Amino acid sequence: METSTCSPAPRSTSRRRPRSNCSTGQENFFPLSLPSGEVVFLAKAQVAALAYQGPMSQDPERESAALHIGLEVTMIGGDEYRGFAATELPPNRSRASDYLNAPERFFSLVVGETTVCLNRSHVRAARP
Repeated sequence: METSTCSPAPRSTSRRRPRSNCSTGQENFFPLSLPSGEVVFLAKAQVAALAYQGPMSQDPERESAALHIGLEVTMIGGDEYRGFAATELPPNRSRASDYLNAPERFFSLVVGETTVCLNRSHVRAARP
């Protein structure tokens, strides 16, 4: 089973949970399974980062056609991430600012072999 690491804001303490797509959907909470077997529901608004190992996309053709945007992101708590975003933005909206200003709560950044979903409301600064 794949696992993800959640970083509640503002601290960078980590928790492990089964991989799911917390960046989409209108739900305000997602479940977190604790090592004790208990389940707690975390508010998505409080999660600064979610990291998981594995491919960003299950579709290699879409991944190879995606535009890769290099980004350096600094979070409010001071954590820094350097990687690239793979996106399928329209040609007339393919700037880093277009990607960062999308309406979804989280955006993905590939950092080495890890994909990190970052909560836009916890980003202090980003640059290409």
